[in-house]
Amino acid sequence: MPNPRKLFYSYAHEDEHMRDQLAKHLALLAEQGHIEPWHDREIGAGQAWEQRILAELDAADIILLLISPAFFASNFCHNIEMPRALARHKAQTALVIPIKLRPCDTDGARFMHLQCLPKNFLAVTEWPNTDAAYADIAARIRAIITKHPKPPTPPAQLFHIPYDDAHGFYFDPKQHLAQLHSLLGSHARVAVCGLGGVGKTRLASHYASHHRADYSAVLWLSALSADLFAQDYAQLALRLGGVADKHEQQCAYVYHWLSTHTQWLLVIDNADDPASLNSQLLQGYLPQPATGKVLITSQLQTYSAERYFACTCLSLHSFTDQHGSQYLQQQLKLADAELASARALSNALGGLPLALAHACAYIRATQCGLAGYLSAYQQHRHALLNPENPLYRSPDHDLPVYATLQLSLGRLPETSIGLLQHCALLHYPDIPEEVLCAALNLDEFALNTHLQPALQYHLIQRDPSQHSLSLHRLVQQVLVWAMPEADQRVLMEHLVAVLDGLFPKPGKVENWPNCERLTNSGLACAQGINTYNLATVTAAHLLNQLGYYLNAKAYYALALPLFQQALDIYKSVLGDNHPDTATSLNNLAALYKTQGDYAQALPLYQQALDIRKTVLGDKHPDTASSLNNLAALYESLGDYTLALPLYQQALDIRKTVLGDGHPDTASSLNNLALLYKAQGDYAQALPLYQQALDIRKTILGDRHPNTASSLNNLAGLYKSLGDYAQALPLYQQALDIKKTVLGDRHPTTASSLNNLAGLYYALGDYAQALPLYQQALDIRKAVLGDGHPDTAGSLNNLAYLYDSLGDYAQALPLYAQALKIFQQVLGEAHPTTKGVAENYRLAQLQAAKK
Repeated sequence: MPNPRKLFYSYAHEDEHMRDQLAKHLALLAEQGHIEPWHDREIGAGQAWEQRILAELDAADIILLLISPAFFASNFCHNIEMPRALARHKAQTALVIPIKLRPCDTDGARFMHLQCLPKNFLAVTEWPNTDAAYADIAARIRAIITKHPKPPTPPAQLFHIPYDDAHGFYFDPKQHLAQLHSLLGSHARVAVCGLGGVGKTRLASHYASHHRADYSAVLWLSALSADLFAQDYAQLALRLGGVADKHEQQCAYVYHWLSTHTQWLLVIDNADDPASLNSQLLQGYLPQPATGKVLITSQLQTYSAERYFACTCLSLHSFTDQHGSQYLQQQLKLADAELASARALSNALGGLPLALAHACAYIRATQCGLAGYLSAYQQHRHALLNPENPLYRSPDHDLPVYATLQLSLGRLPETSIGLLQHCALLHYPDIPEEVLCAALNLDEFALNTHLQPALQYHLIQRDPSQHSLSLHRLVQQVLVWAMPEADQRVLMEHLVAVLDGLFPKPGKVENWPNCERLTNSGLACAQGINTYNLATVTAAHLLNQLGYYLNAKAYYALALPLFQQALDIYKSVLGDNHPDTATSLNNLAALYKTQGDYAQALPLYQQALDIRKTVLGDKHPDTASSLNNLAALYESLGDYTLALPLYQQALDIRKTVLGDGHPDTASSLNNLALLYKAQGDYAQALPLYQQALDIRKTILGDRHPNTASSLNNLAGLYKSLGDYAQALPLYQQALDIKKTVLGDRHPTTASSLNNLAGLYYALGDYAQALPLYQQALDIRKAVLGDGHPDTAGSLNNLAYLYDSLGDYAQALPLYAQALKIFQQVLGEAHPTTKGVAENYRLAQLQAAKK
């Protein structure tokens, strides 16, 4: 007697008459006991039709997909029945046979790797005689059955997962599968934890498929709510062979089955709400001691999951940019040339696997390419992260990214949402906790209370060692989208005031660590000031303070727009002749001077001086600063005649108003000494340098950058006097201070390297000088740019060294580059330009002789 195979028809109801015709041709197989056909018209009144269909599909040995345009248009057939059937086919628990009833486009369909019927996959309605087509189908199904008879049914292995495991993974499957398998080998309960969309369900699904042979049964429950969990649990009774109709009886049957069977795996998906599901509630559903394994997926943090579910945990995280680009390359078959764009997209999406999967789905569906998606994402982020069209979503995730994260945020109390909104406007990386405490008027204990719910769902990360918080990029985006723009503006104005109050005075080097700590939040506020047009004095003050610090640290590209924005606000709010406007003009001019843009700096310095003289008077310290700064610019331009009286005026004011021992007085002494040295008047310069150094050591300390500048300048004077023994230790001390305080890549550090190299050159030690000159040149090119006069100075010095070595092939192009820069920036008549031109001319003559 044949061992009949259960046959399941998956079809659209528009094709019911064709299914009936096919059934007639398969009737003899049924009569002979080879098949037991089933279709959904056999569902009785009052039965739960979806539950029954899926149960029959899961129990079938042969699944016929009756393909037609109506089949593809049917959401239930195409998006529920077919993926479930293909998952069973891949797991070798059922045979799936696509049968083409009517002509339709099947290019790219997920079943096209299977053998399809009828012959040559010619649609039944395209055959000259449809009975011949049905007969061909029936004959081929008979051949499959008779050639491969169904073996005697062993004790059934129950396998039920709701997702087709054929899709790409969100993670490194080998690494995580090994970790998960190891944990389940030694623990009865394991929870996979992580932010919504990070791939927890995908990992559980893949593990269940990959290790199904290790278990007598694999069962799946949804825990999105307590009611859904209880409903799914009761419905397991049907899969396990129970016939009870009442919920209580079904639950009792499942509990009994789990108690009397061993080596089963129960997956509990989306256990995110501890009020709906926890270890106490699980006691009513799971036997004790455990006779099988429980795998839980949850958005809870590991410590919460361990507590609520009495389990051990495995954490999943978003991709790094590198791993995200590799995922995109694998999924979209990208060329290596596109990897940079893939990294950029991964970074823009915060490496969230679900978001990357959605991006892949959109790119495939629209064929827009990676560059097209990146362009669209800049303007249509909300639509791309919350797509209405299911074709633009990951095929095995019910919700888009926006809704997934909104669901998580919806579980938080208002106090936690308020804290996250503050974080969202401060952007996502390294938000200092003290900013939030000040903004929300919280002490540390209250901050912990506000944070705990958000931490519990992976919605924010805390670094206790740095006392800082970080938001995922997309969580930040969703929070901003959910806030009305008017609320965003009010909140940003509050944050600007908070940051302005916290940001320390950047003129003091000892404040720089705190300035650095607050810089990212300050830059976020600067962006908010621009976005929401917050033209207030407080906003301008914060921008100026932030720009001053960034300028001091040589972050010129960041500082410039801050100074410009601050100046615009001061002018509009306070007017053109206010002292704060003058300060803003002065700061912007100082940045232009540092960048070698003297033409931009000069009128700004002059305007600042005019305002201060008019409003503050001729003897005010700020007026002295303007005189000093304008003098320094004239000195850089080689106009010592204009510079000297300005330096002297500034020094007189500072001595009179601030006193002989003030740091600003020291600056004036130092600058006046620099001018005397430039003029060759070493006798005038030496005592001024020494006085400045003494003041700075006393007031600022031995390790201050200004003290280092005085050491450097004094060393330069000793070098000019030929006293190399005095100069060398001073240069070395200055370089050590600058490296420690300012860092290895600061332009001022480059100046010390250059000067020390010059001393070694003077000593004839070219081997020591050469690498120092090269280091200085590298720093200046990187930070100041190829067209800066300091870069030109390094080029000239390096050329002069090669010139001295007789290596004119190296020297001449360096001289040429340096001369071109000096001509453009300082002009033909500047002493420095003339000096470099002469060096170049002499080197050309020597090269010609050689």
